[in-house]
Amino acid sequence: MKGEARGQLYSLQATAAYWLRDDRATQRYADLALSCLVKGSTEYYHAVAHFLVSSGRVKDWESVERTLSTVVAAETLPGAIAARALCLARVGYMFMMQGRPAQMKQIAEHLDQISRDVPVTESLSLAQVHHFRSGYAMSTGDLCGGIYHLEQTVASFERAGDHRNALMERNTLACNYVEVGDFQRAETIARLNL
Repeated sequence: MKGEARGQLYSLQATAAYWLRDDRATQRYADLALSCLVKGSTEYYHAVAHFLVSSGRVKDWESVERTLSTVVAAETLPGAIAARALCLARVGYMFMMQGRPAQMKQIAEHLDQISRDVPVTESLSLAQVHHFRSGYAMSTGDLCGGIYHLEQTVASFERAGDHRNALMERNTLACNYVEVGDFQRAETIARLNL
């Protein structure tokens, strides 16, 4: 089997392991995929996102740092900008969940540089970028920015037809409106999920 096809199969195994919450297997299969895939390609960014998130979950920070520096330095191939943004957003969210604000800031800066180039047709990538930006804004005390990006997250998930994530993030958005005292807006948003 040729390298690229082998890499795609390993990446598929990494995806399955990720959804089974087996971080060590995800890390292993994603690493195998990365050895076969072309750096900067869409497939590369999907696999490396799995590798980085699973490595962070098992606290393998050396692998995260080494691999993330490779990702940031890699030239994005044509048509892969949305995959790169999605990758960075997922990694940034993992850093947030692991309580690593300095790394979150690094991801936010990289996303600021590239996210405007993500086509509006790439709704899932944009949803993840806004989701990370919302969490990052909230973590830095910017509640209004967090709400704005969470509204964009919900809208992007809806455009993509991802009803599950739209419902979950709409509930989070309603909670954020409660936090700022806009109970009527929170109730209106929550009722959309009924």
